Amino acid sequence: MKERDCTFDIMKGIAMVLVIMSHTILMPNPFVYWRSVLFFVISGYFAKEWPVGEFLQKGAKRLFIPYVVTCLFMLPLVLLGEFLLDVDVLKTVLKSMAWGAGRFGYADKYMDICIGPLWFVCASTWVRIVWALLQKIKKELFRGVIIVLFGIAAYKLRENTINPWSIFSAFGALGFFYCGFVVRKYDVLNSPKGKVVIPIAVLCLVYCIYFSSMDVNYCFYKKGYIVSLLAGVGAFMLLYAGVKMFADKNVRFWKFLNFIGRYSLVAFCAHSVDQCLNVHWFPFKFWSFFTTDFELCCALILRVGFVALGCYLVSKNKFLKERIFFIKD
Repeated sequence: MKERDCTFDIMKGIAMVLVIMSHTILMPNPFVYWRSVLFFVISGYFAKEWPVGEFLQKGAKRLFIPYVVTCLFMLPLVLLGEFLLDVDVLKTVLKSMAWGAGRFGYADKYMDICIGPLWFVCASTWVRIVWALLQKIKKELFRGVIIVLFGIAAYKLRENTINPWSIFSAFGALGFFYCGFVVRKYDVLNSPKGKVVIPIAVLCLVYCIYFSSMDVNYCFYKKGYIVSLLAGVGAFMLLYAGVKMFADKNVRFWKFLNFIGRYSLVAFCAHSVDQCLNVHWFPFKFWSFFTTDFELCCALILRVGFVALGCYLVSKNKFLKERIFFIKD
């Protein structure tokens, strides 16, 4: 059996730490929002062309079931929190779960519909469903144009509607997924074509970091969707090159990132439990007691540790690992 390339798992592990970091320590938005982009580009890099029926039967459940199980796990914790903190949030929580991480736009009447990082699980499911439907379009240029139009439409709708099951976020993320697919199909990382694409993509990345901001969840692409797509490719390529150059899977630090990346879906679900209970649903942030930079780093380590613990427990339970999160060795 071919050995699994740990490069991409380490990349996902780094992106996951960035997710937790952005929810703990205030950082410039143009920097931290690239963590979601990386997940979608990496997913697209390994995308397969499958019929939609086959995907719905075998693929969608791999994301939908973890979402449902995570929600069911959080419900008794919400009831316990209501009792301990004397607040009434169950109705809001149930509405958020039913909409599937639906907070979107900026209208006040939508702001309470939120399920935190679980939006990524919902959006990833939609991305793969739409991708399966688009397999009927054989001309890649035409398919790419449709995907770009999806992203632009989501950008236009972002302030005027809620985002059921993060479907509009998925429309924006689909472009980054497609970029990953194209990078692999044309071997951009290793071919002469990459020598042309990489500088352009990196320039777009630098441009977006210093002169713009971007958020896949909110479909916010301030300097244009296509520029953001190229910047996402630049972030992917730079991280790939850095991991290839410096990562040593025999060193504990890189082993840890490899483990988190391998179980990144579990990590998202575990972090969603933390983020929803401590931020979105209850007026309590345990890291608000950490005021200095050193203390904030300690809070970050605790939160990463919580996610790592969740990944470890799932890795040691065959039922959860194979039947709920569909992870195989």
